[in-house]
Amino acid sequence: MGYASFSNAAHFKGEPEEIWNAFADPALAGIYAEHQTEFVPGPDFALAPGKFWEERHGVECDFDVVKWTITDYAPQSVIAFQGKQRGMLQKVRLSMEPADGGWTLKEGVSFSPTFAGKLGSTVITWTMWATGLLAKFANDRGETFELLQGYLDGDRTPTVPDDVHLESTMAGHAAAFVTAVRNTVSSAAADELDGTAESLAGVDRVLEQYGLRTTPLSEDDYLRAAAYVFEVARAEFGGRYVEDVGGEAVALVVGEPSCSVKVMALGKVMKRVQYGPDDSIEFFYAGVAPLLARGQSAVLF
Repeated sequence: MGYASFSNAAHFKGEPEEIWNAFADPALAGIYAEHQTEFVPGPDFALAPGKFWEERHGVECDFDVVKWTITDYAPQSVIAFQGKQRGMLQKVRLSMEPADGGWTLKEGVSFSPTFAGKLGSTVITWTMWATGLLAKFANDRGETFELLQGYLDGDRTPTVPDDVHLESTMAGHAAAFVTAVRNTVSSAAADELDGTAESLAGVDRVLEQYGLRTTPLSEDDYLRAAAYVFEVARAEFGGRYVEDVGGEAVALVVGEPSCSVKVMALGKVMKRVQYGPDDSIEFFYAGVAPLLARGQSAVLF
């Protein structure tokens, strides 16, 4: 494709929906990426042309914020998006097609100069583009596919400190829950999910619909819903994420140092789907504030 672009491809086997979501959904792809960034969805974000999200970088990229806009999308087929960073317009195209009893995934990235970013870094980036070095350095030679395969195989080894990794992971899963609701339930249901405690009534309604499905939910379906509940609580009460000894479960601990209330949302989400309104998420969440007010430590599950 030349010095101003690069492409890579790899073959995968497995459920196409799971592969595609992990490959194409930016909220999920950011979880296993080597270079960790914060995923911030735009209003009414969905995997659809015209929708956008922000990719917020850390100190190693001078805290750049890149706005990515989707230009083309077909489920389990193709997603194209573009954004400007450090004087370059980057166009990305990800595709999936059946091949040899599995799926061939392809990524293509192209670069062209634009006026965006800080002047000093822009000049450096233009020079790298003109000499062909930009695409050569940006090309990871398929490492993204290796990380994707590891994610699909269950490898969740963090590349950043545990607390930062868990916060980023849960925020990504929560955003992915809203996207999933928009794509599989309705836009109206997703619009209710604004990150507030009041939106948990909407979560109850979504989980009620999940419980009526004839096809069993995946582990990721449960995790995304639980992450949304976690992030609502973290926005209201603060706190920190912790994992149990085996790394099999995540909890949000709030109220420290005066008390320790451990919120176990995943189990509650699973019970809400399986057993119905008696395991209401709204009722579950309403138990947090009184405990904090009394300074009483407890485990909510």
